[in-house]
Order: sequence, then structure tokens, then C-alpha cells
Amino acid sequence: MKLDNLPDSTKFPRITRQEFCSNMDDILSIISKDNTAYVITEENKDDLILCPASWFEFQIDDQFNMMVICALRYAIGRATYMPAVIDGFVRRYMKALRTRTLHNMRKDIKEWLDRSNLDQRELWTSLYAEIGEEILNREMPEKNSIPDGESE
Repeated sequence: MKLDNLPDSTKFPRITRQEFCSNMDDILSIISKDNTAYVITEENKDDLILCPASWFEFQIDDQFNMMVICALRYAIGRATYMPAVIDGFVRRYMKALRTRTLHNMRKDIKEWLDRSNLDQRELWTSLYAEIGEEILNREMPEKNSIPDGESE
């Protein structure tokens, strides 16, 4: 669930802090299983909303992937701090990016690496290589492992 689509909190059941403390395991189970929330009250007034953590997970969708490509295209070739920012961001979220996005980014970086005047070449060369490794890891079929003590 995206933050802009949160349900109306007036529809959530209300419980006191004491009720929550007494039934915490059951309430947390219901919240998780039913993807719902509870309002915890203090002195008969709404105080806190207890909801699934997934309601606040970052949404990595097509738009996110497109924005990462746009940011990379903006940063590449710049002689500013921006390439380092994008390098760190891509490395941090690489496992979450779609393979198609990684291919597009790698293609864009390669086009710039082929130019002789690329600023911060080492940064882009390193990112290019790491993206390539991630793509290979995703596309390589799992190798059958041989149990210890056996030979091929």
C-alpha cells in the first residue's frame, strides 16, 4: 500500500494501551494477517496508529526505475558532486532495480566510457563493472553444487 492511499483512520478499531499490552501478540498477528491497523488511545483520545510496516515500504516500480535512469543520464559527464551521489544511490538500490533498468544504465555508461573526455572515468568504470556483475548474477542459472566429499 502506498502512503498516498492509506485507509481512513476513523475506520480502524480503537484499543487502549492496556488492551494492546495485554493482547500484543494477537493484535500484531491480526495487523499483519489482515493488513489493517489499530488506533491506540490514551485517556479516550486517539494517540497512535499501529499499522503494518509494509504500508511504509518504499515503492520500487516502473516510475522509480525510470527516475534512476534519468538521474544517471543527468549525472554522467558532469564535473560535479552529482556522479558520486548517483553512484552511491545505484549501488545502494541495485538489488532492487529491474534487470532491464540495469541493462539500460550499463548501455548509457558504455556510450560515455567510449568518449575520451569523460569526467570521473574511474567512478563510471567501476559502476559499469558492478552493474555487469549484478546482471550476470541474475541471468546465470543456478549451478548444481556437488556435495562435499564427492567429485565430478
